[in-house]
Amino acid sequence: MNKYIGITIGPIQETLSLSTSPAALWAGSFIFSWLSRRLCEKIAEKTGAEAIVSPFFNPNNAQRSMEDGVGRFHDRVIVKAEKISIEEVAAIITKVKEEIAGILLQPIKDLPDEKDSNNPPPTDEEIKTWFATYWQIRAVEYAVADNIIGNGSCFLDAIECERIFSSVEKRNYLLDIFEHGPDEATRRENRNKAVKNLGQQQSFNINRKAWQLLDADGSILELREIAAGQTRQTQKKKKKFSYYAVIQSDGDEMSGVFQKCGADPEKLRDQSKKLLNFASEAAKMVKAYGGVTIYAGGDDLLCLAPVENGEGDAVQNLLNLLETLRDTFADFFGKGQGFPTLSFGVAIRYYKHPLYEAFADAGRLLFDKAKIKGGKNAAAISLKKHSGHGAEFILTGFDNNHCLADIQNIIRGHCEEKYLNSVAHHLRNFRVLFREALKKAKEVDDADAPALKNAFANVFDHDTHDEGGTPAQLAAIRHLFFKIRDGVLPMTEPKIDEAANQAERDCRQAIAALDEVLRFARFFNEEAENDD
Repeated sequence: MNKYIGITIGPIQETLSLSTSPAALWAGSFIFSWLSRRLCEKIAEKTGAEAIVSPFFNPNNAQRSMEDGVGRFHDRVIVKAEKISIEEVAAIITKVKEEIAGILLQPIKDLPDEKDSNNPPPTDEEIKTWFATYWQIRAVEYAVADNIIGNGSCFLDAIECERIFSSVEKRNYLLDIFEHGPDEATRRENRNKAVKNLGQQQSFNINRKAWQLLDADGSILELREIAAGQTRQTQKKKKKFSYYAVIQSDGDEMSGVFQKCGADPEKLRDQSKKLLNFASEAAKMVKAYGGVTIYAGGDDLLCLAPVENGEGDAVQNLLNLLETLRDTFADFFGKGQGFPTLSFGVAIRYYKHPLYEAFADAGRLLFDKAKIKGGKNAAAISLKKHSGHGAEFILTGFDNNHCLADIQNIIRGHCEEKYLNSVAHHLRNFRVLFREALKKAKEVDDADAPALKNAFANVFDHDTHDEGGTPAQLAAIRHLFFKIRDGVLPMTEPKIDEAANQAERDCRQAIAALDEVLRFARFFNEEAENDD
């Protein structure tokens, strides 16, 4: 059996959940990635880079620099224990915690002074002591004969439960950097100044020209600017340009990939290198789309993005981005039965909606909806408009989803709102007709079967259904209705009588799923309101 040392770094989720702006979300994430990278650097000085099994670390690798501001080092480090002891790792952890406390000390001291006789300014030692407690960095030594990552996770999961926080916290110094000031305008000014200064710290060494968080003029992007994308220059009056998406993704069945590496650390390093390369490519694709990558570490990705971006023939929407990320992941790890896949949680919210809530929603969509309800290899999408309406559905079998093309055709068809409303309304009102037509079409496995085609033609027979591109849109909707049960799940199950037969259940499920998709498609063509 070989010995390894596992290190876990936190509290990441708790820190990010405090974020109210892209700047705070980015900074909170980047600091943890920097901690992971710095631990790797200090450990490699003693052991050599080849002793670090995960994440992939090479001091000469350009991706190590993170100069584009994208954190690529995840929250767990696995090291071969041949040339380093657990005591030496503990000493390195202490030094790195002191180092990050020193880096963050100046931004805290630079904050505008708020006179408060009851709370005098903290001393440097108080701030450093607080950070020493706040960073939950723990190490454990373990011996395994096989599956280095999988078996090591059991030990790391256990020590993560040993977190220690101050029982009485009068002040959160990390939060001070991002939320200091009597009003939102002042807090934004203080926050953006502090985050910019952090980015220029020599230890972080971010290239401002490559930094995704910055706009072309060097200012930090806010949610409204991310939502608007390129329309900031054209000022198009569509509702979608006032909404941002929080996209979180995670690999499925990666444990199988690591398990195949067995007890061979070099094979594991090769897989870790693939993950690093994928993360770097994913960050580039998010940037090319017009989004901001918060982190891209291992098989995890978190980014903020507009719902739609681009002009003319170059227009893309977030479904295109998800497909691009999916396909890039497959380029690195393979596609088909037995290969790992990506799942996504996507929360689309109004730009005034609290970011910390949207971040939490994206996480729940990923882990509760895409991975559990959707059975992994899925994308759970939630649109919530500030009016209270929206759409929620899960794209299943996402690596080869047969519904995506029809959904995109409906979105790009720019159907009028009243038309898409009438489709869902008619499907419900004539459910018995469509149930029987769908059943007959399924029997011959043909969306163009006369029964289904005639049902649509007879129900949608108004003059408006023959105008412009409406017939083509209606055909796309018919094809989607036929196959939707194989690729889309409604987030909320429709109420179905227990005595209903399978054909009735299938029809109700199909109508419910289609209704959510049409609500989503309709959003892309809605006109902006006065407060948008």
